[in-house]
Amino acid sequence: MQRVHAPGQHVPCNLASLNLMKFLKDDSKGHQSFDADRFQKVVELVITAMDISICFADFPDPEGSARTRARSASSASATPTSAPC
Repeated sequence: MQRVHAPGQHVPCNLASLNLMKFLKDDSKGHQSFDADRFQKVVELVITAMDISICFADFPDPEGSARTRARSASSASATPTSAPC
């Protein structure tokens, strides 16, 4: 998947998804609640894995590769668990 960054420029769009239903937990009375602590840990793990995969990915366009890695590095500074390239 690619998105248009600017006219004539394409930047790969690296996506991940999580099934939110997997974070529902039942209590002893049959009620469900969302396990926010587990969700946070999984999100941090997925972000780290995505950052690592971006670092080692091959992109068909060298300029798009540089822009993608630069975006990944700038988001890593905002996310404590992210690993910059």
